[in-house]
Amino acid sequence: MVDELVAIFTSRLGIRNDLNRIRVYQAWDDVVGFRVARATAKHFYRAEDKILFCTMNSSSLANQLYFQSEIIKKRINEELGENLVEKVVIR
Repeated sequence: MVDELVAIFTSRLGIRNDLNRIRVYQAWDDVVGFRVARATAKHFYRAEDKILFCTMNSSSLANQLYFQSEIIKKRINEELGENLVEKVVIR
């Protein structure tokens, strides 16, 4: 009941996508851990098609994460309790 009210309230205020963006970034940090979160140069969440773009400081780390992107996506959605990320793009 409270979740539904929050969803309606944030939608009417036009801040739902902004709130989800913050939630996705926090879930990224929680899922990948402190070391990888610190090595993330920038990230961008495109809500329209549910894609999370992450640019890493290290190309070798980016390569490792590329092969784990499906697992990371699944864990982020589990962390959020809803399917907000359809694809994780590692650069």
